[in-house]
Amino acid sequence: MDPSAVIDTTSPAADSGVTAEQPLVIPARFRPGSTSGALQQDSVDFGRKHAGMTGRCGPTADADSAASDAGRASVSDVLLAAAARSGSAVAVIDAEGEHSFTEFGAAVSTLATHLRAHGLRPGDAVAVVLPRDRRVLHAPFAIAHAGGVCVHVDPGTPPDRLAYLLESSGARLVLGAEDLVDVLVQVRAQGVDFAHGVPTGTGELRFIGQAPAAADMPIALPIALPATPFYVIFTSGTTGRPKGVVVPHGALLSHWANHERRIFAPAAERIGRQLRIGHGWSTGFDAAWQPTVALLSGHTVVMLGEHARTDAEQIAAAVTRHGIDIFDTSPSMLPRLIAFGLFTERDGAEHCPLAVLALGGEAIDPDTWRRLSALPDTRVINFYGPTETTVEALMADVHEHDSPTIGRTFDRMTAEILDHRLRPVPPGGLGELYLSGPQLALGYLGRPATTAAAFVAGTDGRRYRTGDLVRRATDGTVVYEGRIDSQVKINGYRVEPDEAAVVLRELDGVEHAAVLAYTGNGRTRLGALVVSEVPVPQLRAALAQRLPRFLVPTRIVPVGEIPLNRNDKLDVHAATTLLTAPVAGSGGGAPATETERTLLGVIAAHGAAGSAPAITDSLVDLGIDSIGVIDLVSRLRGAGFRIAARDVLAAGDLRDLAARLDELVAAGEERAAAEITPAGTLLPLTALAREIIGNGGYRYLAQSQVISLPDDVSVAAIADRVSALATAHPTLRSRLVAEVDGHALRVEELPPHPVWLRESDGTGSPATYLTDTVARLDPEAGLMLAVTILSGPQRRLLLSIHHLAVDVVSWLILVDDLRRLEQGHPPLNEEPFGEPDTAAITSGTEILGTPLAGRLTDPAQDRAGKVTQRVVELGPEHTEQLLAACAQATLPLEDALILACARTFPDIADAGGRVAITRESHGRPDDDDTRRVGWFTVEETVLVPGSPADWTPGATSAGLFDRDAVADGSQGARPDLSERTFSARGQLRINHLGRFDVLQFGSGSWSPAPLSEFTGEFGVAAHPDLPLRFSVDITTAVVPRDGRPSLVAQFDVNTAVLDGLAVDARAERWAAVLAEFAGVRAG
Repeated sequence: MDPSAVIDTTSPAADSGVTAEQPLVIPARFRPGSTSGALQQDSVDFGRKHAGMTGRCGPTADADSAASDAGRASVSDVLLAAAARSGSAVAVIDAEGEHSFTEFGAAVSTLATHLRAHGLRPGDAVAVVLPRDRRVLHAPFAIAHAGGVCVHVDPGTPPDRLAYLLESSGARLVLGAEDLVDVLVQVRAQGVDFAHGVPTGTGELRFIGQAPAAADMPIALPIALPATPFYVIFTSGTTGRPKGVVVPHGALLSHWANHERRIFAPAAERIGRQLRIGHGWSTGFDAAWQPTVALLSGHTVVMLGEHARTDAEQIAAAVTRHGIDIFDTSPSMLPRLIAFGLFTERDGAEHCPLAVLALGGEAIDPDTWRRLSALPDTRVINFYGPTETTVEALMADVHEHDSPTIGRTFDRMTAEILDHRLRPVPPGGLGELYLSGPQLALGYLGRPATTAAAFVAGTDGRRYRTGDLVRRATDGTVVYEGRIDSQVKINGYRVEPDEAAVVLRELDGVEHAAVLAYTGNGRTRLGALVVSEVPVPQLRAALAQRLPRFLVPTRIVPVGEIPLNRNDKLDVHAATTLLTAPVAGSGGGAPATETERTLLGVIAAHGAAGSAPAITDSLVDLGIDSIGVIDLVSRLRGAGFRIAARDVLAAGDLRDLAARLDELVAAGEERAAAEITPAGTLLPLTALAREIIGNGGYRYLAQSQVISLPDDVSVAAIADRVSALATAHPTLRSRLVAEVDGHALRVEELPPHPVWLRESDGTGSPATYLTDTVARLDPEAGLMLAVTILSGPQRRLLLSIHHLAVDVVSWLILVDDLRRLEQGHPPLNEEPFGEPDTAAITSGTEILGTPLAGRLTDPAQDRAGKVTQRVVELGPEHTEQLLAACAQATLPLEDALILACARTFPDIADAGGRVAITRESHGRPDDDDTRRVGWFTVEETVLVPGSPADWTPGATSAGLFDRDAVADGSQGARPDLSERTFSARGQLRINHLGRFDVLQFGSGSWSPAPLSEFTGEFGVAAHPDLPLRFSVDITTAVVPRDGRPSLVAQFDVNTAVLDGLAVDARAERWAAVLAEFAGVRAG
């Protein structure tokens, strides 16, 4: 082999001294001791069960010299040694809290013992389909410690695909949560037999249904060799079926050893403490091992929740909240993370709180590369590697290279760049990348021909054909140029379009289909051409049952025939033209139907898009994520459509969503009812709710609404409807109880209606009725709701619910249920969801900034009786101008309101000139279809930088909202709002409820009054004994005024801090600042 064809495996300077010929060296401090006592060797022949992996998969095969210094170390041995060494140090942080290494190691050992006791034999495959908590991290190590092979499966995998994975891997044991039962029933219906084990957080194991037969005698703990299979990851395959890639112990240990030497050890030395590594990858994706291997070095893995890991806002918040040092993400996600505050500007430069920002899965564009190379305090690494080479095989430090590159290989790996005749290419030449070394996988399960084609013979042993077109740079690094075959990266996933095509062709009513990647709106997408009479929404729904979401084509276009070239192959150019062409009669991105026009109107008012949305835009294009989907679903329901979050998420673009809306209207489709939550169920409370309870005086903390009634409705009928709401939504019939680990809500039966329902005598004022209704609430007595029937020309229902049981989003759900009841349909029962990802988030007790008027509000002594209220309305004209200015500047309205608060209260800035403004958000995941009613509010504090008194907006909105001015720091520039925290709060809180001018609840019976009308008539029932947490509370909403939007704000101010005249002055100033933002000149 020509030495010039081999890419140098070492980095300059710091990386010198490691060559491809050197064996894996595990540092002495990480070498496992005799953690499992005297062990008997037991043959592990996973290769015998899955012949076709070239014979190198068993322990008797000629193993690479990957672990000569490590003896017979297995991954689980190294993990248990790390656990013994690290002891009480934190191993994992998840939704349950902190989990020490001692606890982690004990859980792994306990689970391994249970697996062996229930008959797990050496080489047996075990499918891990667990949710994102500590258990999914325990499982692969425990399985390995018991001698088995872990088959990684994302818990969101459709039943058809899961059945195939179990059948092809031979897994007869599935480790999954209890809520996986329904999916597994569908899998068993396809003739796949297996046991369902549910592990606990301490490693105990119980079975749902029939358990596997217990071992007749104790099974000796096997000894794993470097070539012993450790895990299986399924990747996209050209046959329409995924391929199982088998990775041995030695490969992962080699991968980890590189990370320890080149990443973990340098970072820990620089920081001077144990590292925290964020985990945001799917657990069915091999990239999940990138953060997980940090456990082998004794560092902490911060496990992001399922919904948080795909939500840029929640990821950025988690980095700050948990103090994450290293985080791995995709280049596609990076701009969204930056938009939500991952990068902050300081001293004229961008800064990132991470010690190491790792990127992989996709190519980095040159502009992003240059931006990343300017980060002064963060090491940015670009990783490359196919699944077949164990997660990653090459890496490049961005700061060391002027342009994008995938750098050099990991320790002891070798890269070759060869032409189509397997000849080395000259420097600067293009060729296919071949990789060899100890990180190579063993092959593909049961696919000898595919294995032989991909893992080919080389001069020094096996090498893997990556199929990637690369260029050999003059400095010895590798530059990625694209794919030789048809595989593409979609949102960080390596996708084989033919897999989606095969499944599409198998659907009933599809004569022929082709799937390919194309570029739309600047993003790589998967598109499909189909010859079929089946409506596209039905095809999409059928694909969603069999394929993961990233494999479902974004756009599906019906055609008369598939375009072919002269060689009878797919005419890619013609197919791409069809996929990117406007829908006939639609005018490209223009709406073609009334539903499409309505949808675009709702989206535009939703404020998600900085410019007018097009009907071909996707939710990703519009930036709609965590908050947006639930909000959009609520708004569509308010516009009369019966839609669920899953329908929104399944739509490829807005045109698909509009078609789905039409389909649901035509079908009158209703979702299946969930089970009623039984009495005795404990519902967790968020940390914020527990803080409120700890302050005391919470009995009368409530939200209320007035609802129109039919003239002839009886008291019994009203009671029945309210009872139906409480049956569907258990918080409404719950009791506040004190548990060992804190307060919770215990579900009970709703008391008889005379306890909570009364009729007015017609003599009191609206404010009196509201006060009396709220006074009947008592959460500790199980009275979470109270009702007063108001007499008069129009009978109305005054409904008050304790805040522990309801929030703003909850009211949208309750109003929808009342509408259903009026239409003759029962409310939809809530579906169990578990503890929310936001359960541990609280704004803390530290108050930031200079005390307003020299005094901080103290919940221990300040009560709502000291509050004075002011209502400010901007008016339709100024509101429309403000909304237009925000849209032009791509500035969310809420951000404009936050900036106005900072301008109005510059005297609360801290020593650095930052004004802390706390904002509320509803805290629900984007695909939450559970219809949960409760209190899930999250408080986040925005640190507005600069000297607010110096801001000069200028003659029009171009001043403060000038995006270019943000970068150069010029006077009048819009401040950067990316610096945020969950650990402290400001003295001022703003709660922007949204665009209530868009929601159309109707004016008939069982319809709620608009927010502004309700507060105007009834006021707000703030019990004088409620503790105050903020000196100034501002609640805002855009409400309809004669068909036009008008911004309304209510100021609740602690008079022990500001007197009435000062409150008037601040409220007027706030309105004037917003008018300035809208381009309205004073006077």
